[in-house]
Amino acid sequence: MLEAQVAPFVITRNGKDEVVVMSYTFFEELLEDSEEIADIRAAEISLSDPRPSIPWEEIKKEYEQDPACLDPSEYDRGTH
Repeated sequence: MLEAQVAPFVITRNGKDEVVVMSYTFFEELLEDSEEIADIRAAEISLSDPRPSIPWEEIKKEYEQDPACLDPSEYDRGTH
């Protein structure tokens, strides 16, 4: 049995990178890191939003009164 590959292996064609071969474990780690970076970026964007946030209790109360109020097709942060 072959040992697990640690780093990706790049295959070139005509001097240009064409294919990357990597272990599944390396791919999973790369994917997890990518998702974590995306989550961090989304949090940074949310925290930098100058609009006032809506407290969870307010959203919960509005939803309990009218579950349709959170329909994403009709949701406008400025009016709810």
